[in-house]
Amino acid sequence: MANHSSALTSASVIGKAIVALAGALFLSACAGGPLPASSQIPGGVVSNTLPAGYAQFCGRHQELCTLPAQATTAQAVVPMTAETEKQLSQVNVSINRAIRPMADAGKAGYWEPASAGDCKTYTVRKMQALLALGLPREALHVAIVRTPQAESHAVLTVDTDRGTYVLDNMSDELQPWEKLPYTFWSREAAPGQQWSFPALDGKGRIASIVDKSQS
Repeated sequence: MANHSSALTSASVIGKAIVALAGALFLSACAGGPLPASSQIPGGVVSNTLPAGYAQFCGRHQELCTLPAQATTAQAVVPMTAETEKQLSQVNVSINRAIRPMADAGKAGYWEPASAGDCKTYTVRKMQALLALGLPREALHVAIVRTPQAESHAVLTVDTDRGTYVLDNMSDELQPWEKLPYTFWSREAAPGQQWSFPALDGKGRIASIVDKSQS
């Protein structure tokens, strides 16, 4: 019995240590140290052509794609307080953990805040979560980027008074848009619109203007 009790105690201690370590790793992922400086993502020519799948998503979820009546502009910035940084980081990590990866959710070009899906699902789930926390819709913008592997990818960008930051299912860390290894193709200017702007290479130089009306 003594040996059995000792084994149980050891197992309990080990279990608590594992839980504590997991919690520390989660907090570390959320905090990520001092937030890197960012700039505001550049604007460009506004196009009223949305990706077909995103237009259908907005038709199904008008509450996620409509500016509130009191909004005075299609664009806004949120103060990057410690609380805002915590909210952005926690939403990014928790949604990255909550969604089961599945290519295009079985439908090409399908956007839906579901429990399984690809980058588009992660993006709109994060938008939904941040809106529930009270962040203004006019500061949240879906962006279409090109990865180093030449793949189309969707992320959520948040405009703050300290620059534009990205919530990405490829990383648990909150990142400045210009630090990511992506070429930005286009970004939502306002709910119901999509804009194109000069795509930048890895050194921040203008590469080209690309119209991504199909994604």
